[in-house]
Amino acid sequence: MIWEKRKSLLAILLVLSVAALGRVFVHLQRPPATDYGSHIISNAQMPSLALGHPLPVTLYLPDNAAMAVGPLPVIVLLHGVNSLGTDWVTKGQIKATLDRLISDHRMPPVIVAMPSTGTSWYVDSADIGGPGNYETAVGVELPAWLAAHWNARSDRDGKAIAGYSMGAFGALHIAFGHPENWIATASLSGTFLTVVGHQASIPALNHRLIAGAFGTPFNPDRLLRASPVTLARALRPREHLAPAVFISCGTHDQLHLTAETNSMVEELKQLGIPVATDIIAGGHDWKTWKQLLPDALVFLGDHFDQKAQSERTVAATMAAAVPGDQPSPGQGASATRSQVIP
Repeated sequence: MIWEKRKSLLAILLVLSVAALGRVFVHLQRPPATDYGSHIISNAQMPSLALGHPLPVTLYLPDNAAMAVGPLPVIVLLHGVNSLGTDWVTKGQIKATLDRLISDHRMPPVIVAMPSTGTSWYVDSADIGGPGNYETAVGVELPAWLAAHWNARSDRDGKAIAGYSMGAFGALHIAFGHPENWIATASLSGTFLTVVGHQASIPALNHRLIAGAFGTPFNPDRLLRASPVTLARALRPREHLAPAVFISCGTHDQLHLTAETNSMVEELKQLGIPVATDIIAGGHDWKTWKQLLPDALVFLGDHFDQKAQSERTVAATMAAAVPGDQPSPGQGASATRSQVIP
């Protein structure tokens, strides 16, 4: 009887030992989780002569090794109405997205600056009592500050700008207005206000959202002069100097911006400015923008200088030769949903 109990006990111990060894084996076979080592600085303050007060800026900095090599390319990301630069981190999970794309060699290490600008529309408006001269602060002072204090590149080939909603208006406004300073630009659900004409009446809600930046009462002429469409047209006959353009939107945008997106794409096409598009099922919300963001970032990264792009291609090829997890849906650019319009 005692021997039978001992045999049963030994059998149980053997089963537990095999299970434990199996767990150890699986643990040893599973690639360890890696921390890319990037940093988020959420309380940086950029002195601004254009504004007369500091500009709050949230920064994404790659790992220390990349920062030591620098200077690094820089991407400026602009937020929408009633939002903050920190929303890219808290709602858009920009850190995790950039960490993955950089670790997978799909884009180079970059510095990303995310300013908080209120409802400025990223135009200069101090002369009319508006929010302030945010075009100058974001488009001129911010890149210079990043180059002077954060080891960022200052040349055109190392700078890109993007945004969502109002921020997309601002990104294209700044990029088309100063094409000599930006190699690429991207729009997520851009509020381009392409339907506004000289005699247009804007709904009361829009008046409240844009009146400060374009005059009180609202001055449609001022908006038209600042419009990305107007600035893109002004590039002629220098359209070949236009930055590379990526425009994206959700098909069920609550603000009905799909029509504005199509209008902008068609306008750029008529001007001979190539534009990449990414239209997905989605709305005017962070769920949609988080889906669009990886493709937009990769697009911007691909337009930094060709030497860096070649090095990434080699690194990615070498990484692909090592067995590992395949990207899950939504992690990479979709060949079926994106197209380039010549």
